[in-house]
Amino acid sequence: MMSGVRIIDGPVTDAQEAMALVHALDYVDIYTASWGPNDDGKSIAGPGPLAKLAFLKGISEGRNTKGAIYVPSQQTVAAPTTRNRAAAVIASTYVGGSHLPPTANNIKKELRKIKVVVPEGRGKCRETFQGTSAAAPMAAGVIALLLQANPNLSWRDVQHIIVRNSRLLSKDGWRSLTWQPVKPLHVWSSPAITRKRFILPDQVTTIPLFVDKSYMFHQRVDRLESVTAAINIFHPQCGNLELFLESPSGTISQILTKRLQDDQNRKIPHWEFVSLHFWGETPEGWWILRILNSEGHHKGYVDYFSLKLFGTED
Repeated sequence: MMSGVRIIDGPVTDAQEAMALVHALDYVDIYTASWGPNDDGKSIAGPGPLAKLAFLKGISEGRNTKGAIYVPSQQTVAAPTTRNRAAAVIASTYVGGSHLPPTANNIKKELRKIKVVVPEGRGKCRETFQGTSAAAPMAAGVIALLLQANPNLSWRDVQHIIVRNSRLLSKDGWRSLTWQPVKPLHVWSSPAITRKRFILPDQVTTIPLFVDKSYMFHQRVDRLESVTAAINIFHPQCGNLELFLESPSGTISQILTKRLQDDQNRKIPHWEFVSLHFWGETPEGWWILRILNSEGHHKGYVDYFSLKLFGTED
């Protein structure tokens, strides 16, 4: 079941978000959201403590413990002001819509696109609803068909099917009908690197971190699903910093891009940057965090870096 909960008529509190995320949890299977923090080019925002608890409650108790499915837009999940190239987004569906001027040539282009029409209030409709805000509800509809074909899929099964490019193989049905449940989720946190490293002007600061699976014990992760990098950074011009995380397999994920409107002198305290770009890789070996400072006059520092690995044991 999917249902609509209106919570954006005015300022939204952490408590309101939390209540919406578990609204009618005994009945609702899929939650989708097409809103997020204000995209002012300088703010850094994420779920509050109550919203985080609501997410955990949803994936652990929803759908008779198989887990509710959350389908947010990139703006919701990635905090648009970080412009992180969708490092935390598994997939998105194609939608049309455009902000182009309504010239004859542009109208012809628009006619060839998939349009998403939404009510706009006052008896009017909008035909230019676009981006991941429009893609999220379409993806939720696809997932609803997936659960209709196989109601026993867990929230992680759905993730794996999407990553492996689920598609209609033949007239006999969906791949999900013969899907074998994924192995239990393991979570392992690395020791933190707390030695202060200076971020110098026009230079790249490199911080290596070694992951040794022999220290994982009962939470061994052989195949990654997602990686969270927790980082403390202080810099007078935070918007000029770019962050890259490289895995032992050589995959590079840009977890933070420039925010040209962010000229604030501040610390980014223990911010958790999530990336799904390492899905299926082995985590063992050297991970490299690179901080590119293109601001030519000021220096800053990083005094905390750790990884949290989510995945399965072979």
